[in-house]
Amino acid sequence: MWRLQILVGFLIIFSKFGGTLSCESGWTEYRGACFKLFTDPATGEAAQSSCGDAAASVVKPKTFGIQALVQGMMIGQAEGDSWLSMLHTGGPGGWTYLDGTPVGDCDWTNWGPASNGELSSNDAADGEQCALMTGATGWGWEDTSCWNLGRYICQAGDVTGISDDSCGNASVINTPCPTGWTAGPGDLCYKVSATVATFADAEADCASQGARLAAPYDERTHQFIAGMAMLVNPNSDHWIGIVMNHPWLSGVVELIAESFGFSDGLELDICGYTNFKTGHPGEGVCCGYMDSIDGYKWGFGGTDPDLELHYVCQMDNDTMYICEANSDSVTPVEPCPVNEFACPCSGQCCIVDYWVCDNFDDCLDSSDEAVCQVEGEGVWLYVQDAWVLEWIGDDGPAAVDINRQSIWNAIGQDRYYNNWYIIIDFQIPHSIQHVRIINYGDLWHDVTAFRLDASPTAEPYQWNTVYYNGSVEVQHSIPQVFSGFSGSGRYWKFTAMETYEGWQPWLKDVKFHGYLIIPETTTSSVPTTTPVATTTMPSVTTVPAAPPVPTTPEPRATTGPAIFTTVRNNSTTLPPMVPLSNATQRMGPGGAAAANTGGGASGGAVAGGVVGTLAVVGVGVAVAGYLLYKKKQVVVEPKA
Repeated sequence: MWRLQILVGFLIIFSKFGGTLSCESGWTEYRGACFKLFTDPATGEAAQSSCGDAAASVVKPKTFGIQALVQGMMIGQAEGDSWLSMLHTGGPGGWTYLDGTPVGDCDWTNWGPASNGELSSNDAADGEQCALMTGATGWGWEDTSCWNLGRYICQAGDVTGISDDSCGNASVINTPCPTGWTAGPGDLCYKVSATVATFADAEADCASQGARLAAPYDERTHQFIAGMAMLVNPNSDHWIGIVMNHPWLSGVVELIAESFGFSDGLELDICGYTNFKTGHPGEGVCCGYMDSIDGYKWGFGGTDPDLELHYVCQMDNDTMYICEANSDSVTPVEPCPVNEFACPCSGQCCIVDYWVCDNFDDCLDSSDEAVCQVEGEGVWLYVQDAWVLEWIGDDGPAAVDINRQSIWNAIGQDRYYNNWYIIIDFQIPHSIQHVRIINYGDLWHDVTAFRLDASPTAEPYQWNTVYYNGSVEVQHSIPQVFSGFSGSGRYWKFTAMETYEGWQPWLKDVKFHGYLIIPETTTSSVPTTTPVATTTMPSVTTVPAAPPVPTTPEPRATTGPAIFTTVRNNSTTLPPMVPLSNATQRMGPGGAAAANTGGGASGGAVAGGVVGTLAVVGVGVAVAGYLLYKKKQVVVEPKA
């Protein structure tokens, strides 16, 4: 009775669909129908019910093309089976799709070999009146009990040329492909070779048919091509149309989008999708193939061009191909990891966090550098480790050094201490208008609120609050810039007021943007003021002559992942600040930049030879520091 109810129910459901569908997110479009894989095992009835909830049915592979697509979707599920939307209604050849179409009326079936002593895989013996695609037989069809468990693919709508109660004539009419070719995603036409050839000969054979080696632009096209290859030449590798545009870039994986492409001249990541196997692309300039042993992932490099493999040809048509990744009918691209920056592009383009704001256009549209571009006078200031006078916890200078992978771990206080700080002596009063911070990105130790204070003196400090922000983003390690304030002072204190879970902050970076202020008086000393009463500061770590002895970490609920930190080399200390001439007047913002950061080639007016010396020294410091950073790194665990 339940089978009849399902049959009637789906006849009603299917009447809702007509024409070309726009698939919902997470579904794969193929010639007007939408498909989605569900991996939780279910009985035949439960699978039909689940698909019915999405106004769909279990898949009906009425054509070779549908079978190829769903078989490609099942890659990685080789140990499981997948339900088909058919029942045996009694009598010889009594298999019927649940939309009422007799299976025997269709031009495609894929019954596998007989098993378990059966006469055939579709004899419906012993009450096996439902059917599955079985991974053990290369996704051949096999009858089974309706109460067994299997995965399932839901199908919403009908493929072009096929309708309810009929297999239609999709292989003859309403297809853009000539005889012997199969319509794939985007109505491009595909054909799998029956023979093997070298890569060059495969290209030539495809070209002789007005085609080229197949280009797996996006995931659905890759699945379709792989499914066809599995059906025609099981367990065989196949050449595909991935080529090296610039052979001299062999092995440079970072330049994959530029050095590799498809055989039709399009860039490899035109649709934001790649599927290389581990270790690929490797060395060498030949050739792209699908590896049947490694889930039909792509291989490239280290391949003998004289090797003979099967291959897949692709014939274009006059229709513009629309990437699955660019349509409204696909699963949204997964966000970049917390330690990577998302470049705006078609598909997914992620770069590591320390490439952001590094004065190099890694996204090729300047978006990664725009993060730290600010308006107004000044530059991002370089701070020497020795200028960090006081801090809570371990390695306060790590927050201001040039190594973006080291962290300030403000360990040593109770949870919810909410007063973790570092104090910096800029040697000369500075005007600050912007600050940049980089959280670690683990959420637990990410700063959510901070405060900036400035003081003209250190004996005692006379702190004036310059800025507060309680809306710092968490769970990522991309630079965040905060503006809208202005303050001045020689001594600056950054205080982490809150973290997401109250634990001590793990902070990768604190940077200040501004310019130095040179007094216009006849003396270069900073004026002193009358001492005022201050509150008692908590115990702090004073900069020692030698590295401090590590403290015993306090127990807490979580531990952080491994990070990189700079190995500090006392023999390569940075030069001290060069004294300024009494007659030197306040420099323009560009000149101040040169003196403080070593990058002032584009700065404003340079006041006197001393300032020029500062710029040269600054450049040397920056270069030497960068080389030290690149060479001296070790993996450590941050203390809890």
